[in-house]
Amino acid sequence: MLRSEMNKRRPIHKLPAEILGSIFQYILPSNGFDLCDSHEDGPHMYTERRMRIQITQVCGRWRAIALGMAAFWNVIDMTIPQWALACFERSEGAKLDVFSRYPLYGTVGMPLGTHSARIRELFIEIPYEHRSVVPTELPAILPPVPNLECLTLLTHGDRWPGGRPIIDSAPRPRIFPYPLLRLTKLVLKNPCWIPGGIPLGTLTHLHISEGTELPLQSLLAFLGQCVSLEKLILTDLRIADALAVPDNLSVELPRLRLLTLGVTIARYSLGCFLRSVVLPLNFVVRIFDVDGGMLGDMEIGPSEPLPFSVDFNTIVIERCYRGITIQAGVWTSTGSSTRASALFLQYQGRRYESQQELAHHLLAPLIPLHQIQYITIAGECCDLTMNLLPCMPRVSVLRIVEPASESRDSRFAAGRLRTALGLATVRFPGSVAFEIWTRRRRASIRLPLAKIKQTYYQIAVPQEEGEHRGDTVLRELENDGSVPQEHHEGGGGDGWKVVEVLNEPVVDLPGLRPARHPYDWW
Repeated sequence: MLRSEMNKRRPIHKLPAEILGSIFQYILPSNGFDLCDSHEDGPHMYTERRMRIQITQVCGRWRAIALGMAAFWNVIDMTIPQWALACFERSEGAKLDVFSRYPLYGTVGMPLGTHSARIRELFIEIPYEHRSVVPTELPAILPPVPNLECLTLLTHGDRWPGGRPIIDSAPRPRIFPYPLLRLTKLVLKNPCWIPGGIPLGTLTHLHISEGTELPLQSLLAFLGQCVSLEKLILTDLRIADALAVPDNLSVELPRLRLLTLGVTIARYSLGCFLRSVVLPLNFVVRIFDVDGGMLGDMEIGPSEPLPFSVDFNTIVIERCYRGITIQAGVWTSTGSSTRASALFLQYQGRRYESQQELAHHLLAPLIPLHQIQYITIAGECCDLTMNLLPCMPRVSVLRIVEPASESRDSRFAAGRLRTALGLATVRFPGSVAFEIWTRRRRASIRLPLAKIKQTYYQIAVPQEEGEHRGDTVLRELENDGSVPQEHHEGGGGDGWKVVEVLNEPVVDLPGLRPARHPYDWW
């Protein structure tokens, strides 16, 4: 009794039940996301169950609040019958996200048909021992789900094992006895068959990864029926017979806003696919090298840029220990991004030779380098990054952002910077304004550059007690070219001016980098 009374006096128990309920919902793994938004291995249902159980066992008030929240119990794990029955009861009238595992005979005794109108998402996991099975018995087991919006089929198994049916030749069994009129999201991971009875014309989100061989012509015919498609993710598909596609065959995706391509092997035929799809003028392309070392060996095709990139004028290249990231898009002179197409390319390969292959085979077809005006080079080894770029006569602004971590050898970093700037004067013959962001206190450039602006920045760290904490202080030094680039911290000499800024350099173009993992819808 005494412990209960003391517990009620704690500050957290003064929060209204609505706020506590929002906190409970926020800490759940599935908060705000569909089960299909999980990464390659699928949702972690054990964590989903454990988090709910832990919250209900903290105290009586928390348990009462959680049990009274219907949306708190809307994730149904059909592999644990007792848990599923409790969630069906506690979720009341909330929309349901159902997880099940093939074969689905364990669902026969469950009240799935009673609650089928509430099912919004269905995630079916197919274990390794059934990886080659084309399930034709599902319509007799699953009830009609008239309000289903998202369907995910995840098959466990090796990436490209032999003995499985080819996607194109496998039958397309119906999963449900009635059409899925409200289905908008379809996710197929490592499939050897494609479900039938799917209204392809209403799909807005489609994700296909791995699986057995799929002829390119069949893939294009499939996508051609998805006229409402807004977001398309294709990862490690085994494209077959790419050269057999006629030159005049093309598929139009007029509503597409995001195209994500994951590449591990050269059999993806990236160039043939991109040139066979008519893309809109306002969308984002993301290309990821999944395992590293393969994307640089792929040749996309002729050197002419693809239609979606004809207006690109900005490129951002960032190098780190994992590889290299390239962003390209349209940027105005006022510093605001326009609503146009953009490209995000991530290559996880540290070998410089592979990165040269990447620049040679992929950059020219994907990006119109001859019309790029603004370039940002960030991260490590700016001289090696600069060496990847060809002659670009229209470049007017070059910004070099050195890594935030302090260099162990300041002279070595300064040498790389001077080498990069020297290469820039050769590669970019126009009138270029240079911007340099560095954490080194003294960065002597010793090059006859007419327009240069140098900024010292430091990472925000706690100050002494009594001072303002957390701000990032930048000291910006500008030179109009009338004095040598010999200076020291603080500036103040002729031709220099010192400005304090409270922002760290922004490298990314807006809206390109995925929010959580590479194959994200957002």
